[in-house]
Amino acid sequence: MVDPVELERIMKEHNIVIEGSNYPQPITNFNEIPNIPQSLLQHLSKFKKPTPIQMAAIPTLLSGRDMIGIAETGSGKTLAYLIPLICYLQTQPPSLPGEGPLSILIAPTRELVEQIYSELLKLFALMSAQVFPRKILGLCGGLPLGGQLKALTGGVDILVATPGRLLDLVEKEAFGLDRLHYLVFDEVDRMLLNYYQREEDCQSHKREETMEEQLRKFLLQCNLCPRQTCMFSATLPTALERLARSALWNEITIYVKDSKSLKDNISVPTNITQNVLFMHSYLKKKSLLKVLRSISHPPVLIFCHAIQTVDNIVNFLKSEQFHVVGLHSEKSQSFRFRVIQAFKTGQVDVLVATDLASRGIHVDDISHVIVYDMPDAIETYVHQIGRCGRAGQAGQVTAFLTYQCKCAKQLKDLLKRNKQTIPPELKDTQQFGQKVIPTPFGDKIIFPDQNPN
Repeated sequence: MVDPVELERIMKEHNIVIEGSNYPQPITNFNEIPNIPQSLLQHLSKFKKPTPIQMAAIPTLLSGRDMIGIAETGSGKTLAYLIPLICYLQTQPPSLPGEGPLSILIAPTRELVEQIYSELLKLFALMSAQVFPRKILGLCGGLPLGGQLKALTGGVDILVATPGRLLDLVEKEAFGLDRLHYLVFDEVDRMLLNYYQREEDCQSHKREETMEEQLRKFLLQCNLCPRQTCMFSATLPTALERLARSALWNEITIYVKDSKSLKDNISVPTNITQNVLFMHSYLKKKSLLKVLRSISHPPVLIFCHAIQTVDNIVNFLKSEQFHVVGLHSEKSQSFRFRVIQAFKTGQVDVLVATDLASRGIHVDDISHVIVYDMPDAIETYVHQIGRCGRAGQAGQVTAFLTYQCKCAKQLKDLLKRNKQTIPPELKDTQQFGQKVIPTPFGDKIIFPDQNPN
């Protein structure tokens, strides 16, 4: 046990704030984890020490408590919940045919499901001689339902799933929830930003059903399970607090961020430099070329709001001799997978994507993120720019600010907190977010009491 003075020093040094009663002390080294498989410990030795979220979350989850973990993108949240899961599974026999999962890991996108699934396979491969073989299954839309149903009949230990497909299969009674012990919601804030599921991810539900509604329906199905539940997020929106009240019991909440921004629930890594440029809409393409030509090293990720904009920008950049590919929800699953792999391996220099399509893209060496269209929610912006500067590397962000921006005030506050340059146009944020008519001479703002003619 660490004495209270030393504990306070450790938490302050690593910007850890913990809320809740009788929480376990953070660890400072992976070898402090009880009953961790030696092969896994050896694998973790390549890291100097746990990240702050891992320091606090691992002992909390090993204690069996429900938990909310708030930490910036790229902070090691995945390992923070996978290590306790592996330690728990050591004590459990493998599943038998027809048995439901011991653990369900829920993520907002197919790409993130695939990433978590791959990480699990890698970790279990390290321990093949020490741990019973485990049946791990990924469930997501856009893939044949028949194959997933057949795989479930053989029994499963761990499910990694998107909300829509998970709810579909639960309501079809494709597997039971009576064995469920360990439930994880990863990037839960992304699921709660009122994104709408595409039909490919939710076959039997209405297209307008939100992920939050799907999660609540799923929770109703498993409320009788004596489960442990944890939620990981980069921000703490009101919807997350609502969901937590219905899903968690006596939870511990862990924040890892600059203490000055704790009350604002928005965090941007200090290693990311934000350059917000105000412009009229007709100047965006010209500005994009200028920014791209100033970047010496790819890969570069560009965010657009709409599918049509993605296709338009891709065609425009191809005409300017850039090696560019677009990604959005109308692309097939196999195409999306090939594009992401090509982007990760350096075969594609520039990736243009909608925010919905890009969720789950985790590339450690993205040099620059360009926010071509500012999103409606500041939480989405934080997630977008968090795609660069991962693993502590320096990250560069260029964001195009126009009068259409609906989160101008929050953006101004965020830039101020992070000591970034604030465009002078943000002095009056009330002029942003109104109806705008783009013209070749500039954007014309139409206020609510003003006739556009």
